[in-house]
Amino acid sequence: MIRTRSALMLSLLTLSGCASFASVDELNLFRSIRYETDPARRTRLGSEYVTRYPQGRFIAAIGSEVSAAEEQFWEERRSTLDGLTAYIDAYPQGSHVGEARARLQVYEQERRARNEARLAAERAAAAQRAEELRLQNERQRVFARETILYWLRSTASITGWGNTLPEVAAANREFATNFQTTSPSPVCRGGRCAKNYQLDFYVPVPNRAALPRRLVFSYALTFQERRLNGFSFTFPNQGQPNQGLTVWYERETMTAVLPDQAATRDTANRWVLDNLKGIIAMAFPNARETPEALRGEDPEIGGDVADDSSAAIGGDVVDDTAPAAGTTPAAGTTPARTTPATTPAAGGAPAPGAALEGVPTHPLGTQFSYIVGNCGGLGGAEITIPEGAVPANFNAAAQAPPTVNGCLRIDGYTAVQGVTNNEGLSISFIPDSALPRRGGGRGRPARPARPARR
Repeated sequence: MIRTRSALMLSLLTLSGCASFASVDELNLFRSIRYETDPARRTRLGSEYVTRYPQGRFIAAIGSEVSAAEEQFWEERRSTLDGLTAYIDAYPQGSHVGEARARLQVYEQERRARNEARLAAERAAAAQRAEELRLQNERQRVFARETILYWLRSTASITGWGNTLPEVAAANREFATNFQTTSPSPVCRGGRCAKNYQLDFYVPVPNRAALPRRLVFSYALTFQERRLNGFSFTFPNQGQPNQGLTVWYERETMTAVLPDQAATRDTANRWVLDNLKGIIAMAFPNARETPEALRGEDPEIGGDVADDSSAAIGGDVVDDTAPAAGTTPAAGTTPARTTPATTPAAGGAPAPGAALEGVPTHPLGTQFSYIVGNCGGLGGAEITIPEGAVPANFNAAAQAPPTVNGCLRIDGYTAVQGVTNNEGLSISFIPDSALPRRGGGRGRPARPARPARR
């Protein structure tokens, strides 16, 4: 017993002569340093030991190692953001800490500037995309209006009405090129060469999902016996509220026309007719209401067959298949009548209200009619743009009116329930032979019709 107590006391005295005791945490950190193979991590752990245990049992060895590696550690990491951060972590009291923090501040300022520039670029790109979408939506919104106005002006100003299409194409090369090459490509058959337009969109409806819509219409040159006698803008209408002219109203106003909304349908119809008048007035400020003498006879329902001769505006035949017998001709394709409708008054001038010989029939469902061009001094009141019918920023109003080389009658018509399915604008060429000459009488005789091709 005495010997055991003496040994214990000797051990305590021996240990008391050591610098200090190593705690479990210190020993674990020391072991981590000794067994670490990655130089950077070893240095960071060594610096951690120096910071945590400045009087530690192993401070002499660890401190020397950390000090010896500092300069190399600094040189290898002084030029990067991550390297500077690693140096400060490894040497929080190091000799280059001040410089490292100053460099980090510069990097932070540059990073902040780059982020601000990136965010500004993203905002600018988003604004540009929003503007592009706005412009695209605006182009789609006035798509029908601008298309009708463009072709109404450019077609009305061509020369050679009543001539064959190759002759018209040769005399109007720019128009012929535009008609042939711009999308959609024209298709010719049964007395007309048509460019068929289509635009899909959605119209919002309160408290329900948006409704899909498709705006469809055709711009067509119409001819008889290969001779150009008019053109048309036709909207097919099968009796549904989202077809025909009303779908144009839906796209431009983004207001749905539903089957159970009779008042909305009436509003849409009035809006369309007013806007058609507005387009005509913008294209032809000098247009006049059509006098009775140039209105022509009432059309025969289903009685005429469209002419089966066809040729593209450039002269190539696309499709010369004739429509089936008994079909109703497209608007503007009814052949000019050669039988006088009424007997002219003495002296060759037309009697009041009398239709002149050779005046084309007007479409069924005609709502308004105007003439423009060289129409023998005939014509009623000037056309005016109905209030609200044309957007204030519609720039086409500033364009000079085209020169119309002939007499054209512009009829706006709607579908007749149970009789016709099309509606739109029909523009008919009135030949000189149907117009009065100054001093009485008629114009020069009409060119003889060419025999129908078999």
